[in-house]
Amino acid sequence: MNLSEIHSRLAISIMLFAGLATIWGLVSYIRGKGMGGQFWGILAIGEFLFILQIVFGIVLWLGGARPVRDVHLIYGAVTVLAIPGYFAISKGRDDRTATLAYTLICIFLVGVSARAALTGGA
Repeated sequence: MNLSEIHSRLAISIMLFAGLATIWGLVSYIRGKGMGGQFWGILAIGEFLFILQIVFGIVLWLGGARPVRDVHLIYGAVTVLAIPGYFAISKGRDDRTATLAYTLICIFLVGVSARAALTGGA
């Protein structure tokens, strides 16, 4: 399996992971919970996956591979910045409202990840 295939398969994993994070967050929100350690952990793992995907993308770029559309690069940047961006804006808020916000971000990341996958392959 070459790096391009790994990058592609990781994109699918990221979409599924963000979808599961959405479900987890939604259930937590419905149950009236704030940000618990489990949800923070899920978001941290998701962020690690986004960063790993960016690293693979940079290596592919440096090796001469280019996405079908340049907007793919913007989608990549958005995925890696969304969660830490909200964390900075909310100043680390961890109440029930933050749970809803992170859940909505996860839904958004599913869509952005799907668009990135569609604009990246040959």
